[in-house]
Amino acid sequence: MVDHLNGSDGVFFSIGGETFHVHRALLAARSPVFQALLLGSTVEAAACTITLNDIEPATFEALLHFMYTSDFPPAGAHSSSSTSPDSSDANTDMLHRLLAAAHEYKLDGLKLMCARKLEERLSVETVARTLGYAEMCGCSELKI
Repeated sequence: MVDHLNGSDGVFFSIGGETFHVHRALLAARSPVFQALLLGSTVEAAACTITLNDIEPATFEALLHFMYTSDFPPAGAHSSSSTSPDSSDANTDMLHRLLAAAHEYKLDGLKLMCARKLEERLSVETVARTLGYAEMCGCSELKI
């Protein structure tokens, strides 16, 4: 995903034992939360490596895919269990985590995409949990 980084724009994110090398300016331009983190007057803004403990590597990778391409991450690209018999449940869980991350990092376009995908997957088994995430994330599209 990240092929060409010059020294001043690159930043590393350490997440769950994985390292992601990304463009500082791109993340700052796409998310006001990353803008404050990467360009503000915080300790992290001057750091070369930032550790995030509140997100899983697969969720962060899916978040990055959206931030770099404005496209929803391809099915299975963000979940190693996408080929398992429970892949529908695993993908729904991933959508819940991605919705929460989109909300936290103020990525409204991704939040809307997640809401649409979750709406397509609503079932008796998923409706309560999805409603909980909709409430937590202020996602009125899912509170029908």
